[in-house]
Amino acid sequence: MLNDKQKQHLKTELVEMKEQSMKVEETTSQKESIKETSGELSMYDNHPADMGTALFDIEKNRVLNEHAESDIRKIDIALKAMADGSYGKCEVCQNDIPYERLLTVPYTTFCIEHAELVEQSVEEDVTLNEMENPFESTQDPTAIDYENSFDEVAEFGTSDSPSDFIDPKNTTYTDDVQGEPRLIDQMVEKSITDNTDDQD
Repeated sequence: MLNDKQKQHLKTELVEMKEQSMKVEETTSQKESIKETSGELSMYDNHPADMGTALFDIEKNRVLNEHAESDIRKIDIALKAMADGSYGKCEVCQNDIPYERLLTVPYTTFCIEHAELVEQSVEEDVTLNEMENPFESTQDPTAIDYENSFDEVAEFGTSDSPSDFIDPKNTTYTDDVQGEPRLIDQMVEKSITDNTDDQD
């Protein structure tokens, strides 16, 4: 059971934590779009790495904002519990939460044993969602076969042009070093002789 001095100390801690979380929430929720974050009128001429940095900053601010909002909610619940006299009792077993735990996590409403169970169930929900296969409900078994993905897409066409299938050997010119005359020289000579024949 907490004495009045301990409760007052914890209440002060909670109020300070709430103020800090509110400052974080205020600073991280001001800029929402990449355009606002970077101050650029157009993102067209920016390097992709700059865009990646700007996007990272936005996502980081959103996560910090969500974390601050979550902390504020937990702190409000703890302050309400202080007001109604239920602060310091575990929500599950109604046993007293040790003062040392409350010093470490003043907004907690669970004893250490039940906090681990609650956190574990939340973690399991997250990991189970990550492990779910989006194609699980699909009847077609090839939708999961990622090895043949390109072949399936290539059935609808590729960006290969007819020039991609021509032999790269260039036969227009031959090599003078090997003693063979250039084909272009022959063509020029023929053109000259044809022109002189036409003039006669």
